[in-house]
Amino acid sequence: MRPRSPMLLALLLGPGFFFGFGSAAPARADFVWTFEPSHLVPELPDQVSLGLAVDFNSGKFDTGDRWDTLSFQPAVRIESDNVFVRLALPFHRLVGPIDPDRSGSQSEFGLGDLNFDLGYTLYPVVRGGPFFDFVTRVKAPTADDDFGTGKTDVTLLISGYQMVGYGFAVIGDFGVRLRGGDTYDDTLQAAFILGRQTKGQIGLWLAYDWRESPTVDFGGDEVDLPDEHDLTPFVSIPISKHLRVDPYAVIGLSQGSPDWGIGTSVWWKF
Repeated sequence: MRPRSPMLLALLLGPGFFFGFGSAAPARADFVWTFEPSHLVPELPDQVSLGLAVDFNSGKFDTGDRWDTLSFQPAVRIESDNVFVRLALPFHRLVGPIDPDRSGSQSEFGLGDLNFDLGYTLYPVVRGGPFFDFVTRVKAPTADDDFGTGKTDVTLLISGYQMVGYGFAVIGDFGVRLRGGDTYDDTLQAAFILGRQTKGQIGLWLAYDWRESPTVDFGGDEVDLPDEHDLTPFVSIPISKHLRVDPYAVIGLSQGSPDWGIGTSVWWKF
C-alpha cells in the first residue's frame, strides 16, 4: 500500500489509528489502557492481565472520500506493586481510495507498530489526595509497508486522578510524543475525563480527547494537518473477579477525527 494523501498519512500515523492508544485513542480501546490510572480497578501485586481491543471508525478527514478502519489489538499487562508494563501489537484493515489511480475503494490489511509502556503509580501522600500515573511509551517500527513511519517514537504521559465528591472522579492527562526522524514534528496530547462508579462497580465515564497533529515535511513542503478532537463515552463493566469489558463510542469533533467510531476492550486478570 502506498498512500499519496497527506490526510491519509495523518490517519495512518496518528495516535487514533493506533489506539493512542489512545488516549484514548486516545484512541479508543487503548484510551482506557492509556488514560485510566491503574487504581481505578482494584489490582493485585504481581498480576498478569491479557487484553484484546477491537475498534472501528469511519470518517472523511476533509478528503471528500470515506475511510473505514477496523483494528484488533492484543495486549498483555504485568504489575508489581507501583510498577506496571504493557505490550500491545495492533493489526489494521483499511478501506478507502488507497490508490488514486484506481476507481472505487480498496482494502489493505497489515501489522501495526508495537507499543511498549512502562508506568509508575504514585499513591496519595495524604488521605483523599490524588493518584498519579507516569508512563513512558515506546513505539517500535514493526508496521507493514506504509502502516507506520519506520521510526521509533517515545511518548511521555502523566495522568492524575482525584475524587471530587458524590462518587464522581476526574482524570486529567497530558503527554508529549517525540517522533523519530525529520518528517514529522513532535506533538502534544491531553484529555479530561469525568465519571463515577456505581454501587455495582460499573464505571460510567465521558472523555474529551485532544491530540495535536504533526506538521509534515514532504521534501521541503510543510503541510499542517488538523488536530484531533473527540468525545468518548465509555463504560467499564466487571463481569467477574477476573473479567472486565470496556465498551465505548467515539464522536469526532474536528476534521482530524473520524466522524464516529465504536469498540471495546476485554481484559482477563489472572
